[in-house]
Amino acid sequence: MREVLRMKRCYGIGIAAFCICLSLFLAGSHFISLGVMKGSLESDARKSQKIDAGWKAVSAHSDKFSAVLFYDESQSQGSYALYETHNRRPSVGYFLKAEGSLADTDIVEGIQGYGYGNGFAVLSMNKVNAVRVERVLEKENLPKESREVVPGKPFAVTFSSHDHSHNGTITVYDAEGRSIPFDSFVITECY
Repeated sequence: MREVLRMKRCYGIGIAAFCICLSLFLAGSHFISLGVMKGSLESDARKSQKIDAGWKAVSAHSDKFSAVLFYDESQSQGSYALYETHNRRPSVGYFLKAEGSLADTDIVEGIQGYGYGNGFAVLSMNKVNAVRVERVLEKENLPKESREVVPGKPFAVTFSSHDHSHNGTITVYDAEGRSIPFDSFVITECY
């Protein structure tokens, strides 16, 4: 009989603990934004833009900014998605910041840059044969950041912004070390 009472008490404590945890989770979800985890960004973008499963994708992630570039076999059509983390309120994961078709960009024939408070993305089908994307920071004591890319292969590169005062300049280089010009857009606040 004691065993049955002990089991009922343990069962009751377990149910009460579960209810408390569930209540805390539900209450916290009103204060914490839940975004898309890094490993799910490609599938999230495919779903939101209804992207053909046959299209290839390249992506880049930093701690605050992510970019995914989708393209067809001929590398003449595609789309992109840009994600950011929230730094104004408690959150987990990445949140969609911008998306669109490559038709309205320089990504197919050239290079396109997208800047936002949390970072910068550089996207290209790389018909210009870039080999390196580099960010030189404005504060002299901070090291430059460099990302190697494969000539002739589509790429996405991201850089995080840690302090708006030292975001620096982004330069894309070809194999001979010459800079390749590109257009850049600042993404404005949408929410």
